[in-house]
Amino acid sequence: MEINDELFLFDRVWFPKVFRIARESGLDWIRMCAAAEVLSDGDPRARNIDWNFINEFIGSDSPVFSAMYDNEGQPSADLIDRGTQWGLFQIVGQRAIDFGHTGRLVNLIDITKNTQVACSIMVELINRFGETADPSEHPQRVAEKSLGWPIDKIDQKVSELKAQMEGLMVFGD
Repeated sequence: MEINDELFLFDRVWFPKVFRIARESGLDWIRMCAAAEVLSDGDPRARNIDWNFINEFIGSDSPVFSAMYDNEGQPSADLIDRGTQWGLFQIVGQRAIDFGHTGRLVNLIDITKNTQVACSIMVELINRFGETADPSEHPQRVAEKSLGWPIDKIDQKVSELKAQMEGLMVFGD
């Protein structure tokens, strides 16, 4: 294994911001870094339109969103942005709005903004589910489940990152 292979997390342009914001939010920074790697492949500019989310939660039959469709039933650009997964944490635009994001959704590709919104959502969900969650399960994992994040893949990535860090400690000794 090359040394650079072992250092990949620390070489990520987003790592210092995710590390700092996650810690300041009281979250497990390793899980947040693992989530960024799993959800977006570590690409802060990743964007994916989630047509399932659009159809299920902000469809043309919704009394709130029906005006955002044209006469042929096509969604407006704003509605598509609301159904797009943005940035490192693939935050769905409408969820970001629901949790207090203001401003243009395209700003969610900014590393700092995306991480702040993701951490804010996680903290709010942890607080919301704190009393009803299984006490044997990590609270952050419960929040990840509620967001539909692939927690098994995140768990695996956490293990890989911890092994990397142990390798670095051995290398540095």
